[in-house]
Amino acid sequence: MVDPNHEENRSKFEAIAKLQALADEAELPLSHLAIAFTLAPSSNTYIIVGARTVDQLRVTLKGSGIRLSADVKNAIDAIVPPGVTLETLEKGWNPVWLQAVKRRILR
Repeated sequence: MVDPNHEENRSKFEAIAKLQALADEAELPLSHLAIAFTLAPSSNTYIIVGARTVDQLRVTLKGSGIRLSADVKNAIDAIVPPGVTLETLEKGWNPVWLQAVKRRILR
């Protein structure tokens, strides 16, 4: 479990709050915003959905048909820029596809 009271988790919860506000503004559940962003044209070839039940999976996958505007994708990138890791345990991993020249850049 991620403890919101630990200092190391503060940036994660701040990002979640900002992403939730963006989802609310777009009139989408946060799970739909996440799936739509992940499926947006980029270097992603697959996603892993963390649903625990079939009902959760059904609700979450409704986001797969949503196409986000460039403004929304840019807003998400401003909240958590590509290549930024909020999880301190993963900071040592720097995959090639997150190098600056490989990141999705909207024009």
